[in-house]
Amino acid sequence: MHRLKFIIKSIVVVSIILLLTVLASVPYALYSPQSPIVNGITANRILLKNVNILSADFKSILPHHTVVIEDGIITKLPESTPADDNFDLVIDGHGRYLMSGLTDVHTHIYDRSDLLLNLAHGVTQVRVMHGLKLQLALKKEIQSGITIGPDMLVASPAINQRSQYAASEFHTFIESESEGHQLVKAYSEEGYDLIKIYDGLSRENFTAISHASEKFNIPFAGHSPFAVSLDQLLASNIQSIEHIEMLYQAALNYSREQSDLDALILTLKQNPKPVTTTLIVYDELAQAAELKSEYLESKPMEYIPDVIESIFSPGIEHIMQDKNPESWRSKADYLGLMAKQLYAANIPMLLGSDAGANYTINGIGAIQEMQLLKGYGVPAESILISATLNPANALGLSNNGQVAEGYKANLIITDTDPRTDLSTFYELNGLIKDGIYYDKKAILQMKLKAKEHMPSYEFLGWYLINWWQS
Repeated sequence: MHRLKFIIKSIVVVSIILLLTVLASVPYALYSPQSPIVNGITANRILLKNVNILSADFKSILPHHTVVIEDGIITKLPESTPADDNFDLVIDGHGRYLMSGLTDVHTHIYDRSDLLLNLAHGVTQVRVMHGLKLQLALKKEIQSGITIGPDMLVASPAINQRSQYAASEFHTFIESESEGHQLVKAYSEEGYDLIKIYDGLSRENFTAISHASEKFNIPFAGHSPFAVSLDQLLASNIQSIEHIEMLYQAALNYSREQSDLDALILTLKQNPKPVTTTLIVYDELAQAAELKSEYLESKPMEYIPDVIESIFSPGIEHIMQDKNPESWRSKADYLGLMAKQLYAANIPMLLGSDAGANYTINGIGAIQEMQLLKGYGVPAESILISATLNPANALGLSNNGQVAEGYKANLIITDTDPRTDLSTFYELNGLIKDGIYYDKKAILQMKLKAKEHMPSYEFLGWYLINWWQS
């Protein structure tokens, strides 16, 4: 009897200790993380001289020009170069190329390392397309200067409906229009910048969310619901249509008939809404099916947190076992064909990588997306617009997306002209963000620091926070 009591007491004590350890992950997540230290140079007044400034439409350059930056804003593009001693920091571009930082309008941020990877590859603005409390916290850290990273717009958790398209335990499922209305209200009050919708929504619930987004003055974007016609989608106030793949699956119903694609493009032209490309995601899946283990060997897995790898690895492993890789490649190529025809029809496109999904890596994925678009026949100038000016217009970022007076000085310096060499973004010469200049050495430091990930214990804390507040 005494032995049994001892065993029971031991089990109770161990259980309490384990419970307290798990619960302690919450304050650990909230209060203990430290931002990676990267040695940039902070300056209120910056003189950037002898740079070739790419125009907003990327059709021309201002050769060997000068930019004056004050408190993170471009204040002058003077014809003659002011004296160096009027500035806190002087940067000689030595004839290199200057443009606005890139925007990735469809990414997923799970770790501070993702922030560094974006910056290190020229992405100075992101729209996070599935937000949780962690992403809202990271956004505040960046705004307050605690953490360095791209400016963030954070979408709400995806609103979906239980159906054959229910895709994730992290979705919020609704069954009625009133539930959709209340969720939009709640998410707007919690600080999300937009509402994310998913493809399982009924017409009625889609309409309710659209109306609620107008009422509470919060945009929405996401997957085209299968139950919603393209005309209804375009008649709504949707901020952007996510994934060319979703146009193929929902609007075209998987048809590859040219007449159906022509009709889709005509409908888009009559009521244009920006389309986010995200070709890289399906191309990565096609590579996994084609290359098998060589695909994994080609990926810089050191940039992917173990927790995230464990989530996506079963799906990738399953695709690698597929004995019909041609079907994956065929679909990937058709999505590329759609992108080319959307460009030819002047449908506004937005650069999105869906980084953080599967093994697509933040920052790197944005460059790969641009290279894919180029490979499918979209001109580099249009691709660069899809990563700068178009997102600024679509997302309402009125002082972003070009090198001009009054605009944010979130700028990148490249060794070669990106119009002829998109790979130049892999190795930036310099970066300016929030009044901080990062030279080539500091950018390399970002990449090295990006291999250091959040502890699993911190992930656990954020998971509990989301679970408790959901």
